Amino acid sequence: MTSVFRLTILGGVLACLPCLTGCGSSGTAAPTTSAADHDDDHDHDAHGDHPDGTSASLAGAVSEVERLRGEIQAAFAAGQLEKADGPVHAIGHLLEDLPKLAATKSLSEADQQQVKRSVDALMNNFAALDERVHGGDSAGKSFDEVAAQIESALTELKSIGKE
Repeated sequence: MTSVFRLTILGGVLACLPCLTGCGSSGTAAPTTSAADHDDDHDHDAHGDHPDGTSASLAGAVSEVERLRGEIQAAFAAGQLEKADGPVHAIGHLLEDLPKLAATKSLSEADQQQVKRSVDALMNNFAALDERVHGGDSAGKSFDEVAAQIESALTELKSIGKE
């Protein structure tokens, strides 16, 4: 279950690699696409603190996960699962970064382990939502089925990530 979600994320990252490296041989080539060419439906200003869309802090990344969670919840509530697809995959990327961001803080071993448990719980729950998005009502889980677990994991991460 989670491995399918992680493979989907990996495929998305690999598909975007040419966009990150550019077409020319120079490492300073200008991107060949603009925000207008980008066919997703999320707010680019809300990506975080870095130009590549990642957040510079654990707290910032957790805030972005919360924002995306709201988009997913709204899409599920409206019965428009296709609108949850992009945010679910974006959360997967953020969750992969959270342990690295946590490692930059002076956290106790217990807090580091809690970050790992919370990230694993979030990854599993968002993977179940991803299965529902792609497999319909008979696959995965509804948002209501995972909402409490997602909220609990986010609460833990917020308490650790306070800066």
